[in-house]
Amino acid sequence: MSGAVDTLDRRDAVDMTAAAIMVGLTLSWGLNYVA
Repeated sequence: MSGAVDTLDRRDAVDMTAAAIMVGLTLSWGLNYVA
């Protein structure tokens, strides 16, 4: 960890990635149940 800014940026990126994965899985499961 070279600095607080890098840590914050990394944390934001991880949060965004996790949110995107959760949404993607939810949509995939929804489509599978409907189909």
